[in-house]
Amino acid sequence: MGWNVQSIKAQHSKWLSLYDASMRRTMADIGASAVHFARTDSKLRVRGGGYNAGWSRKYQRKTDRITIALVGNRPHNLYHEVGTGIYGPKKRKIFPKRAAFLAWKDYDTGQWRRAKSVRGVKPTWNGRRSAAKAFLYGKGKLLREADRLASKF
Repeated sequence: MGWNVQSIKAQHSKWLSLYDASMRRTMADIGASAVHFARTDSKLRVRGGGYNAGWSRKYQRKTDRITIALVGNRPHNLYHEVGTGIYGPKKRKIFPKRAAFLAWKDYDTGQWRRAKSVRGVKPTWNGRRSAAKAFLYGKGKLLREADRLASKF
């Protein structure tokens, strides 16, 4: 009694195609959940809006690796993510470049406020937190999917 090589190759290729399809679905689901967490977990109110809705996922598939990145679509998402001024990467106050002082309209009172410098905005780490949450969710999902595939063969 010998091995039927054709049948083994057919089973192997069938298993690989099922595995690829399963991984694509699972990784897309993990990316979608990261975007969902980024959009719903933040209570941040940003002037001009769009912070919560300004997140999307970037999906890349190479021969041996699938990567999903959480991307901020709005330019100010990065500033809120890592912080500005003394809370940001440069760790110093924000001063005006060409004017004598900074000026902005206060949301609550409607009056103009002026200052020689401002401390900046504390980081929210909303994108990083959402990606970590999605990773933990996806880790369990990947294990369940692997068990499901293993039970088929």
